[in-house]
Amino acid sequence: AASNTNYSRWMTNMASEIERLKLYQLAIPGAHNSGVDQSGSFHVGNNFAACQYDSFPQQLSAGARYLDLRLVDSSYKKTIGNKFPTYKFIEVFEFQHGGISAGRRLEHLVGAVNSFATANPLEIIFIDFHHYDRGRNYSYDSLQRCLPKFNPIKNRLIPRSASTLSIGEIRQQYPGCNIVLCLAHDYPVPSRDEQDKWP
Repeated sequence: AASNTNYSRWMTNMASEIERLKLYQLAIPGAHNSGVDQSGSFHVGNNFAACQYDSFPQQLSAGARYLDLRLVDSSYKKTIGNKFPTYKFIEVFEFQHGGISAGRRLEHLVGAVNSFATANPLEIIFIDFHHYDRGRNYSYDSLQRCLPKFNPIKNRLIPRSASTLSIGEIRQQYPGCNIVLCLAHDYPVPSRDEQDKWP
């Protein structure tokens, strides 16, 4: 028998039941290494690398509220022209598993999470950057280039100070905020962004 459960709005449908709970008291459905999925575009190795079946929007619609992520700065310079070659900087922040990418990039994640969070304002989404690799080529300014990619969701971030509040209190005190940005303790974020960073 088919289920009538709308997994894309399970927190919304349970709003009154969970409003007194704190976030750490919930069992949050998650997606391990969610940036590498079988529906992505692989060159090789999808049978070994893919941890999910589908993309970020489908994972969120299926009920996942915790996205476990491993981001790599794979930016490079591309040679353009033959006689007088010039170089064009190609910026690539991609999700990988064991050095294999499914073609999912940081902008895909931010766009999908922003769209889902906007359409489902009572759903709280955790995006956990379990690992960040600055890459080999342009590691010196990797973080400065990466952080602005989060600007589309900046106004939706629940501040770390809300970690002691109940879900109802978070919704009341931070209307429109429903994304938790979790970063590894050694992820170097400028001090002005510290309030948005959850451990």
